[in-house]
Amino acid sequence: MNGTHKTTMQDIANELKITKVSVSKALSGQSGVSDELRDKIVNTAQKLGYKNKTFHKQKATYKFAFIVAKRFFLETDKFYNVIFYYLNKRCMALGHELVSIVVNDYEERTNTISDIIQNRVIDGIFLVGEIDSAYITKIKTFNIPFVAIDFYKPDLEMDCIITDNFFLGFQASQYLIQRGHKDIGFVGDINQTSSVIDRYFGFQRGMSIYHFNINKEWVFSNNDYITGNYHLDLDLPACLPTAFICHCDMSAYYLIQTLKKRNISVPNDISIVSFDNTDLSKLTIPPLTTIEIDKSDMAAKAITTLIYKIEKSNVLTQRVYTRTKLIERESVNCLTNR
Repeated sequence: MNGTHKTTMQDIANELKITKVSVSKALSGQSGVSDELRDKIVNTAQKLGYKNKTFHKQKATYKFAFIVAKRFFLETDKFYNVIFYYLNKRCMALGHELVSIVVNDYEERTNTISDIIQNRVIDGIFLVGEIDSAYITKIKTFNIPFVAIDFYKPDLEMDCIITDNFFLGFQASQYLIQRGHKDIGFVGDINQTSSVIDRYFGFQRGMSIYHFNINKEWVFSNNDYITGNYHLDLDLPACLPTAFICHCDMSAYYLIQTLKKRNISVPNDISIVSFDNTDLSKLTIPPLTTIEIDKSDMAAKAITTLIYKIEKSNVLTQRVYTRTKLIERESVNCLTNR
């Protein structure tokens, strides 16, 4: 470009042979473009000398904190690690800085807040997984904009990026029922997170439509609330259902190992549906039928929402829903074919 020409979004679009809309979404941090394309757009904008107040503000200004309870961040299925990866990748592409703060159980119980929050060197906060309401209330006192990722608190007004977990629990139950299952259990601590309890209530709704009863013995948890660790030593009832809905892939993996110890085969004896579509779901034997949570989309919407909160004052709080998809694999047996 010559010295008198002001580079526009259309110039960037022409250079990359893409639409102007894609350029606008990438430079404003919105979802709708891939990470690879976003990086190309940002790099091309810099190369062509694109001048835009909002773009440069985003490229140089914001420092974010990623706050997550230790019990979630150290899980081996790495759901929240992947969200951090996508958040960090987008932050780097847009010129932001992202620091992680892993909160242990003592810090959460005592509302111990990191110095970088107390000293207000952070422009915005991502609260991830689920964290105690009192801790969030303490965070609020610092008047730093924040967005919750993958959870909400009914008693607190706050922005959150979540999945429609009630519908997903309903979807999982309908999937099994349509394949001939009517004796279905649920594995997950409904007191642990908003996502687990919403999935349970969705499952409950799905069962009630067909007037199927839920046996309380078939509703249990196989992980520890404090540490987040999963275990194999379950005291399973003598009579088991034909299917289980597990609140996540890791829970399903451990349940399969527990069933194997009793010589119970998945899916021949018991079918399993889980959630998240982490890498573990593909490695489990058999591979899991699971509902995918689009973690890249979740990260993109979280950044867009948080930037909007930083740049606009007195905006209404909102719940933003992310994309999901049922992934069919080999852990479900169709009883209607028998």
